[in-house]
This record gives sequence, structure tokens and C-alpha cells, in this order.
Amino acid sequence: MDAALAIYLDTPGMMEDKRHRGFVSDAAEFVRHCLRRMGIDPASVWMDYSVKCYPARKMPGKKQDRFDVIWACSEYRIAMLQSLPNLRSIVAMGALSNEVFTGSATIGANAGAEWEPREQWLRELIEHVWVSYSPGFVLEKPSESGAIFRVLWKAAEEAGLNPKSTKQPPFEYDI
Repeated sequence: MDAALAIYLDTPGMMEDKRHRGFVSDAAEFVRHCLRRMGIDPASVWMDYSVKCYPARKMPGKKQDRFDVIWACSEYRIAMLQSLPNLRSIVAMGALSNEVFTGSATIGANAGAEWEPREQWLRELIEHVWVSYSPGFVLEKPSESGAIFRVLWKAAEEAGLNPKSTKQPPFEYDI
């Protein structure tokens, strides 16, 4: 794949686990909907999970335990990002993705901001990471959908995807 924009969600959800396919949840569909509203083909954007496995329960609360889970998936994440030759922008959606890319688990004050990547190898690929709320959070609190849309818009601009407003019909599923 030759994507200029990479979007990382926290973890696969129960829906992905049951269907044995990634990005079939309402949260993932919301991200694709936002991209379509910008006139961007979702297939041209790399979407992945910061942690690859479905954590049937909550993620560990202790920082070291979370780090162990993150570390278990890091080789795949590193290899995939390095295989994207035209990568220009990354969006970390959710607290766990924020922690993976920036080292900070706090999302509230960081949402909508651009942050320097935590890891040196990633700083050599891109200048910064965009931080956003999880799309699952928007499904619980729709008033935050504009904030997520703005972050995706800025990241798409930075990636050179030239987003433009479209008159797309509201939320359509393509499962």
C-alpha cells in the first residue's frame, strides 16, 4: 500500500472479534464516513490498531502492564509504518494510541494537537502525530464529532490528500 495518511485506533472491539475482521464496528465506520465527507477514498488511507488483539476486558491499569501489551504489537506497527514510503501524517485516535505514539495517556488536553513522536525511528519518518479522541467516544458523546473531523482534516491536509467538503448522505454502512 502507498498511503500518505495512517490512522491508528486503540484496539479491535467485540464486533471485530466476533466477525474475525478488522474495522467493522460503528467506530471504524465513523472514521470512514469522515474520510468520505472530505472526498477521500478510505481505501487510500492506512488504518490499523495500536494493539492488535481484542482485550476481552479493559486494558491493564498499571503503566508497565500496558507497556507490555503495547510492546507485544510494536514490531508489526513499526514494520508497517516503515513500509509506507509516502507516509506524511499519522492520527492517533484514543488514549491508548496516544500513549503508543506520544508516551502520554492523557487525551483531553492533547486532543486536536500535534505531538512529536515518542520513538526516534518514527521521528525520522514524520515530524509529528495528530492526537484525537477515539471514534468510539464520539458514538457516546456526539458533540465531539466535529473535533475528530477537524483533526482528520488537518492530518489529511498535511498528508497532501487535499480534503474538500462533500454533500455525502449521512452515515452509510459498507459492510
